[in-house]
Amino acid sequence: MKIFKKTILFALLLTIVQQFPYIKENYYYQIRIFLYVILGILACIGILTARLKLIRFIGLFFICIMLWSLLMLIFYILGCEIRNPYNNSIEIFEPIVPLGLLFLGYKYNFNNNELNRFINNYIILATIMGIANIFIYGIGLEIPKYYVENISKNQIGPILSISSIACIYLLLNGLMKKNYLKFIVLYMIIFSIDIICLALIRNRSGLLATFIIILFLSIFYYRHNKRSKYFITIALIIIVVILIVIPNISKNLLSFFYNSFTANYDISDIDNLSAGRISIYELSINFIRKNIWLGELKSYEYVPGIPHNYLLNKLVKYGLIGSSPLIFFYFYLFIFLLKEIFNKIKSNEIIDLSILLLSQGIIISFFEYTYPYGPGISQALSWLLLGHYLSRNYREKKDNFNKWIYSIY
Repeated sequence: MKIFKKTILFALLLTIVQQFPYIKENYYYQIRIFLYVILGILACIGILTARLKLIRFIGLFFICIMLWSLLMLIFYILGCEIRNPYNNSIEIFEPIVPLGLLFLGYKYNFNNNELNRFINNYIILATIMGIANIFIYGIGLEIPKYYVENISKNQIGPILSISSIACIYLLLNGLMKKNYLKFIVLYMIIFSIDIICLALIRNRSGLLATFIIILFLSIFYYRHNKRSKYFITIALIIIVVILIVIPNISKNLLSFFYNSFTANYDISDIDNLSAGRISIYELSINFIRKNIWLGELKSYEYVPGIPHNYLLNKLVKYGLIGSSPLIFFYFYLFIFLLKEIFNKIKSNEIIDLSILLLSQGIIISFFEYTYPYGPGISQALSWLLLGHYLSRNYREKKDNFNKWIYSIY
């Protein structure tokens, strides 16, 4: 069991390693195939040896994927196909890989110490990877006017965003523990580097989602714990004082992030600012109105581009019938995350990191079409941690029920 767990964690670190310069150019696809194979084998072993009862979340996820796969097979037999040259792939691995990682996290009972050590290693490696890409591809510390061709911002961005959120989460969480001050500076430095790298590679949706989650975290922890409240207050006071004393810092910071979002775009034209997303959204909505049931599966028309929104993309490609299992689970996931967040706020308990990371994926899914599942396995940590969270909750409920039964007798 230990060797399986170590292999899973090693595989997740490889998702970062494959994004390093030189490795990405020469070994990316070899590492990707290795990850699919090794994680697939471990998932199969886990299924064959599983003794845990599969909870509703995993069961629904599995059923939705099977129904969608069956629908795709039926449409293929009937001769339905996507004729759109921009959007002609069937993303069979898009939800299957997260399901496998979800099950691995649920099956292989990781303890908190193992995961904490791993998350720290993940954060450090992700930060080194971000720095390596920035300097080796010659970006420097100035926002480039155009996207750098050699940097896969949609592959690297999610990893840096996850690392940023995990940093702030661990920092604020650690404030409630003693002898933790020595780690605060380290987490703040790593967080700052990750955010700067995100801005420099211009992963705008990832940067926006990161800011939203961190703002929410800060507000939540401000009211959750006195020590974190004092820390956030003092940090804000220090920042305000620095900005007043040295106003150029404020100007440069605002300019830095403003340029990350707007460089080479016309801010007066919302379609241009969105990199053409708005016009494709409009075309997609008009197309869906005329082809609501099967989308591009049964139409000689197609949308001249890819709608960068998860729901729109699925409705355009497969219609309401073909995409219904995926859309159902997407909304189920959305409601599940909201319910978990509100329950924790109501009971004043700490929100699990996996819930925050998957919320980041949901936010980005409004602007990108492969989230909250991909791209690739860059969201791997989020789904593995969710599996661990679901497993821990199931075990706790089972233990509490057993204790209640014993107390009766």
